[in-house]
Amino acid sequence: VAVSILMDLHPDDEDNPTFGIALNEFKKEFNKDITACIEKMRGGGRKLTDSQVSIENLEKLIFPPPPPPPPPSGSIFTDLVNTETDLGVHPDCLTGNIADGGDPCTSPGFWDPWHPRDILRTDWFYGYDGSTTEPPCYPIATFRIMDTPMLISRSQLTDLKKLIFFHFSPECEATSVHFDQSVARPIQQSVGAKIHRCTCLNFLSDKERNENPGRETCEVEEFCNYHECS
Repeated sequence: VAVSILMDLHPDDEDNPTFGIALNEFKKEFNKDITACIEKMRGGGRKLTDSQVSIENLEKLIFPPPPPPPPPSGSIFTDLVNTETDLGVHPDCLTGNIADGGDPCTSPGFWDPWHPRDILRTDWFYGYDGSTTEPPCYPIATFRIMDTPMLISRSQLTDLKKLIFFHFSPECEATSVHFDQSVARPIQQSVGAKIHRCTCLNFLSDKERNENPGRETCEVEEFCNYHECS
């Protein structure tokens, strides 16, 4: 199963703090690779003859250092290492103890790809059967497209474009497929692919079912309380 979360611009142009953490880590790798490429060019080991990118232009691509991270939130999970078992995880990850509403497997100290406010803003999705995302594109994958996008700022969108389209490896190879006017995989024919949608009429979140035993789905008149309705 492949889960896709779309992105949209925040109506008030606010940064997405959780997405920003991931961006900063990608920026570090981006800067490291660009710097290694520049050093190789200065040493005469590489020339970007195809793209005609100069050292000066590469230096302009380097992101400025990110601001220092905010202080700890004060969560009770101050140490995510289980020193008793040497498993390298907090013991609550093993028992599923998330009574405080947090996820000790991913926070604090770990980036949470399922953050309920910043990343995964919905439990419901569109689904279809498709193929794997790289050749030979075997038709064995199930895709789930979450029906509510995560929100990012315009500056974060600009940073994301830069990370994707202007990255060079330490060997000074342009890594984005757009340099070859190509795509990452051949375009697949839909051939009457069936798309389904799962909503609150099909199921409610685990949290809501636990809080309301016996309640499995929403009523039709409640639909817009759970989903964005125009």
